Amino acid sequence: MNLSSVLRDGPNMAFTNFFPTKEINVISSNNFKVIDGNPNFDVKYQKFNALEISKEYIKHTYREGWKLPDMPR
Repeated sequence: MNLSSVLRDGPNMAFTNFFPTKEINVISSNNFKVIDGNPNFDVKYQKFNALEISKEYIKHTYREGWKLPDMPR
């Protein structure tokens, strides 16, 4: 997905053009080895629902007892 094509609603902190069925791939591991002088990349991806993961990235759910400090006034 090209980030320049993502439509944002800043005041509501949301993306406006993610559909419920859209998925994105996020790198879960990225291993690099040199084998016999040749680079070898082993990249593994995990699929996520784009709408749900974007909500989590924007408004992160912290573990119980964890929170961000209050913003200065």
